[in-house]
Amino acid sequence: MTGVELVLDSRAALAEGPAWDQKSQTLIWVDIPKGTIHRFAPAEGTDVFCDAGQAVGAAVPDSEGGLVYAAANGFWRMSDMRASPGTLLTPVEEDRPNMRMNDGKCDTRGRFWAGTLDWGFASGLGSLYRLDQNNSVHRMLTGLTVSNGMGWSPDDRRMYLIDTFTYGVDVFDFDVNEGVLHNRKRLIDIAKKTGEADGMAVDADGCIWIAIYGGGMVHRYTPAGILDVVVKLPASQVTSCAFGGNDYKDLYITTANQDSDPSQLYAGGIFAIRTSVCGLPTNLYNVQ
Repeated sequence: MTGVELVLDSRAALAEGPAWDQKSQTLIWVDIPKGTIHRFAPAEGTDVFCDAGQAVGAAVPDSEGGLVYAAANGFWRMSDMRASPGTLLTPVEEDRPNMRMNDGKCDTRGRFWAGTLDWGFASGLGSLYRLDQNNSVHRMLTGLTVSNGMGWSPDDRRMYLIDTFTYGVDVFDFDVNEGVLHNRKRLIDIAKKTGEADGMAVDADGCIWIAIYGGGMVHRYTPAGILDVVVKLPASQVTSCAFGGNDYKDLYITTANQDSDPSQLYAGGIFAIRTSVCGLPTNLYNVQ
């Protein structure tokens, strides 16, 4: 792997939810507390954004060239960024104003998964939801505190989920046809002194890349949960990562400026590192 490079000096409060849009060769990312959704074009070095008008946990490209995103109050869609804030598809926990949606991703069947958390991080109030193509929402898991990074194994037989304050990663048996989870187990434990597990990406070899918030690192673990690579960054609050580029060998890494030491000049920036492995392609939300 080559060294880490700052590709966008965004100074985001909390950059999160990176997702590569292969068609436009852009990186979609959000600044959660600012409620902005961004498209960064690495080839041009340009970053355009729109205002969703509320906190946004994650945004994903859809099959018609638009974006679907998990906002504080539910799942939304916009046909393009000029149409922000778009249309509310389905509200989520609208009777609980203390909650908001957080990180999310699509599975290979085009369903959008995203979780919730309490603004004050109260224990066990969060849930994991699945948005289907008919805009129906299903609560798939309860009792979470900070529902965060997720991903799937290349064969779709496993789903990974991070509940940040449990300091690790859980794995489920995944039924891709039905979109359901079974047999939750702990796969990875991360020492509190190392930092907090945040967002993740999975590569074509089935290895799991985890952003370590407060640790200034990205860890790669084998499918067996063994740490084998550590990528260090010049920003401590590392929030998430996603593979991109024509060959999916560029790992884009988001960071936060909040909670950072003032001496970290590029905190809140977007970084990238060229890897020797291929990431899995970004799954699109399947609009019907």
